[in-house]
Amino acid sequence: MEEEQPTVISRKDSSMATAWFGPCPHCHLPLSYLEGVTGSTLNPRCPRCKVAVAVERATFLMADYSRPIVLESRRK
Repeated sequence: MEEEQPTVISRKDSSMATAWFGPCPHCHLPLSYLEGVTGSTLNPRCPRCKVAVAVERATFLMADYSRPIVLESRRK
């Protein structure tokens, strides 16, 4: 029997959904950047400030509340 060779797919060619975490470039809200999922667009808007965020792949943005938000201390 002939053995099948595995197919190597680069990330650029992959149709699999991916995710990464980062802040909104405008209001700094922690976001989950979900790439390649249903509802993704090339001009997603931040859920807090409603400003479009520049992305390379179709992305769905979601507020990331999985980590504590660090608040700046108030100065008197």
